[in-house]
Amino acid sequence: MRLDIRDMFDDFYEEEIDIKEKEGFSSDNVFSSTVNKIKENEMNKSKRKILSIPILAFSIIMMVSVSVFAAYKFLTPKDVANLFNDTKLSKSFTKNYTLSIKEQTSGNYTAKILGIASGKKLSSYTDANEDKSYIVGAIARNDGTKIKDYLDDIMLTPLIEGYKPWEVNIFTLNGSNSRFIEDGIQYFIYECDNLELFANNKIYIAIYEGVSPSKSIFDYNKNGSISFNKEYKGFKALFHIPLDKSKADSKKAKQLLENNKSSNNTDEDDTNDDDSDYTTTKEYTKDGVEFTIKEKK
Repeated sequence: MRLDIRDMFDDFYEEEIDIKEKEGFSSDNVFSSTVNKIKENEMNKSKRKILSIPILAFSIIMMVSVSVFAAYKFLTPKDVANLFNDTKLSKSFTKNYTLSIKEQTSGNYTAKILGIASGKKLSSYTDANEDKSYIVGAIARNDGTKIKDYLDDIMLTPLIEGYKPWEVNIFTLNGSNSRFIEDGIQYFIYECDNLELFANNKIYIAIYEGVSPSKSIFDYNKNGSISFNKEYKGFKALFHIPLDKSKADSKKAKQLLENNKSSNNTDEDDTNDDDSDYTTTKEYTKDGVEFTIKEKK
């Protein structure tokens, strides 16, 4: 019976979304009208069936309460790259490209990693010889209301198992990012040094409130794994990104970190939470807002 209820709800819910999108989308209205349609459908059946309506309504409420965000349809990473006018990066994602990483919800927002591409000559905005990774993702509100202003306090960083978060992160890996808002969802593309070099290690993508990674946000565990500090109360999402281990190159990875070390002399004892080691510049363009993150010399 539970499967029949889910199928019935899905059919009515999809129908109502199509109608409400034309009238002005509202997840609350879609839910309400969906429940009403199901009740009307049940009322046309036998009295015996009517007795199941309270259970049906309860099941619907339970399903929707844990999956309101499912009403959103995200752009593909190819579409996101196109909206940034990055035709080269768009070609890196095939029409049917999928990244099987489930979205994560924290507080009022849900974040999703849509795609990741790595290599040279992949972007219209980087030099041909630059070996980079490009992380495409999105953030939306859980209650269905649209994001109107850029979430400047939300940051993304790659983290690598075996390296302290305050030593190897988006800043020390020469990161930058661009963002835009489309249909109330904030999309972003983060660029950094090629993460595939570290594919022998577990690669994380962390999204959080703040700027530079610090001990107040992350824990570096004895086994080299990374997690959020239990005392940290802001938005948090930690994804594990599967990369092709055949492209790992420990020698190049070590050389990359050594080359970056001249501008990355932070240590656990020197790390603070005022972000004074970094400068962030923000530029508004016709395609959105672009951030560049650099470590102070």
